[in-house]
Amino acid sequence: MRTLILGLTAAAFLSGCGGGGAPVEAENTGPWDLKGKESSILYTTVKNNSIAETNSFSLFSGEVSNGGDVQIDIALNSVKTNIDTRDERMKKLVFKTVDYPSAVINATLPMAEFSALTTGERKFIVDEITVALAGKTASFETQFLVTRLGANKVLVESAIPIMVEADDFDLGAGVDKLQELAKLDSITPVVPVTFSLVFKR
Repeated sequence: MRTLILGLTAAAFLSGCGGGGAPVEAENTGPWDLKGKESSILYTTVKNNSIAETNSFSLFSGEVSNGGDVQIDIALNSVKTNIDTRDERMKKLVFKTVDYPSAVINATLPMAEFSALTTGERKFIVDEITVALAGKTASFETQFLVTRLGANKVLVESAIPIMVEADDFDLGAGVDKLQELAKLDSITPVVPVTFSLVFKR
């Protein structure tokens, strides 16, 4: 009998460890927190009709509630264009960060469509997001992929870029001033935005 009990105990332990490896992670409850250091938000600008440059934000936070409500806050002062002078001009002239220090993204995700995903499985989602920036709000249809990385970790990434126009947020005058100061022939007023966001709980 003692041998049988020990054998059953060992079998249960190995089952919980996934066949002798690391223990299988139990699924937590509660909101999904955005992990900024594992994530990226990028946009690409085009100047003089042919020179493309990728810019980014280094500071953002957010979460997804159990009900699927999403809020992501982007600190606009964290913009990185790889040129310090241009960073400052972007903050002052385009984003006007003194008055509008952050951009806020809101959405409601259909949680039932991906809550049952197994590790490594991914799903294509089409949903609408709302962006508040520089005192204006605009909505965009967004196509993205959700990949389950683990019991308590998911990756949400854009399937195609979101095309954002400067005039969506009345940023055109700031872009024109930026073009003038940089002595450029043109700055394309439409930028593609992509994202790769890791959430954990």
